[in-house]
Amino acid sequence: MKTELKTLIEKEFTIGAEEKTELIEEIDGLNFDWFDYINIDGWEYRVIPENLIEGIFEDSCIVLFDDCFLPDVPDNLKCYIDYDKFIRDCSFYWYGQHFSGYDGSEIEGEGLYLFRNN
Repeated sequence: MKTELKTLIEKEFTIGAEEKTELIEEIDGLNFDWFDYINIDGWEYRVIPENLIEGIFEDSCIVLFDDCFLPDVPDNLKCYIDYDKFIRDCSFYWYGQHFSGYDGSEIEGEGLYLFRNN
């Protein structure tokens, strides 16, 4: 996974030698258990492995619903909430719309995704 991330960064970004050295050290410290953040050229990117992204997406959709909509739902109606349909509706857009806090875009590499956060 680290090799794929380094390859993706080489392909997508133009960075100086000093920053490249720092970035390689940062990548070597990642564990890819869930997701990680890296800094590229002063910008923060969220790195999510492809094999984990669907589960992370589903979990974060449920959290989104619970935080944004559930407080307004009367208790007697909460049992009728269909999270699967909400997740399906959220998936009509690509992952970038959900995970990228900056511009809604995603950078897809071999086995992983990058999402700019700032």
